[in-house]
Amino acid sequence: MSRSATRLLALITSVGLASALPALPVQNGVRNTVSDRKNFIPNRKFEPLPGKVSGILVSDAEPVLNSEARTGPKNQLCFAHNECSYRWVYVPADNDPAKTNLDLPAGDKGERRRFNNVALATPDSLKPLGIEAKYALVEIEVNNGGGCPAFHSFAATKMKKLDGTKEYPLDMIKVVDELRKKYDEHLRDEAQIIDAAMVEAGEKSLKEQKATGPRERSELMFLTWLPEQQRLRAHFRTRVVDGAYKYAAGLNIELGGPTPANNHPGDLSTPRLPNGLRYGKQFGIEFGMAYEVSKSGEIEKTLVLPIEAFDKELPMPKVFGPKKK
Repeated sequence: MSRSATRLLALITSVGLASALPALPVQNGVRNTVSDRKNFIPNRKFEPLPGKVSGILVSDAEPVLNSEARTGPKNQLCFAHNECSYRWVYVPADNDPAKTNLDLPAGDKGERRRFNNVALATPDSLKPLGIEAKYALVEIEVNNGGGCPAFHSFAATKMKKLDGTKEYPLDMIKVVDELRKKYDEHLRDEAQIIDAAMVEAGEKSLKEQKATGPRERSELMFLTWLPEQQRLRAHFRTRVVDGAYKYAAGLNIELGGPTPANNHPGDLSTPRLPNGLRYGKQFGIEFGMAYEVSKSGEIEKTLVLPIEAFDKELPMPKVFGPKKK
């Protein structure tokens, strides 16, 4: 593509990307722009839960948890409800060697209650309930019907699968896979606009400097269940980053990669080298889409997260010397 054409695309992006993006095919649906960009992917957002609640069990929750500096075992199942952050779920586990006794907050006031012989929900632990899919719409009894306050975990004392039933005929696995493909198609269709936005972001951030690379792309999928609308919502967020990087001590070595999971869920301290040995100017763009799907499996609404540019200065890492306390 010529430089003039690239600049034209960048101009289109800067004056109104949301109108430039073609609508994806939806059935009887509407298309809006995301109004709350900050909470497109929630960050440690929790609300009280009643004694009985419906929501989605998610098996690949680790990337979303990591985005909030949270972590847990790789085989965990988390609970998604009403645009809140994923919650850890403990289930009865008399025969599980990982079982433990826990005091968890319950009720409106968060009084601590003891739950004996429980373990984190995993695909294996839920097979006796007929729940073997990566994603499942379920109805859960929370803390023996007592509910829980705005907290990151609870005990699921009873549970039943809803998707695939007469009342909730949607096939969760099929729907999520189709939405992933739809978003991938959207990215391919908008490749030129995305590239142009990166050109513009780089020129604004680096001025006369040249990007050194590597250019990196990361994607995050967040699922939630909207109880009032009785809909699944799938959020897809993409970030593309590049920069004019240098490396501490001249060591051009990448030290990226996920933080190892703990045996039990917990918070992460800030990594000592969050950017590896890189430092310098970093820039990028962020954008995405969300799809709302009815309980019969039809897309009812799409939400556009428009392209937005960002930049930041990565500080020089302290490779040698004592670790900060």
